[in-house]
Amino acid sequence: MYRHEVRKRPIAEVAAEYSSFKGKIIIFWDDNLAGDMKYAKELFVQLAPYQKWWSSQASIHAGRDDEFLEAAARSGCKQLFLGLESISQQSMAEVNKGFKPGRGVFSDY
Repeated sequence: MYRHEVRKRPIAEVAAEYSSFKGKIIIFWDDNLAGDMKYAKELFVQLAPYQKWWSSQASIHAGRDDEFLEAAARSGCKQLFLGLESISQQSMAEVNKGFKPGRGVFSDY
């Protein structure tokens, strides 16, 4: 479906569409909004003036970037669903997940 590449819409285009929604609450159906931190932070700056609430999904690594979290909150983020991988290295290998032994999501927490 994704052809092994991340596709991103221009930030100004996303912000314009976001501003056009009449509702106050938006859900970004993005598999990992934190996949490109620079893009996400720039997007958050563009979203902030609209004073809407939004939610999305992000990898647990988003929690390591205070600047990302603060910018998200300022832009209206009310919740992030965090993707937690299996604690079983074997099950991650079976589905070709990229976390390596000793560097999984739970190893630093």
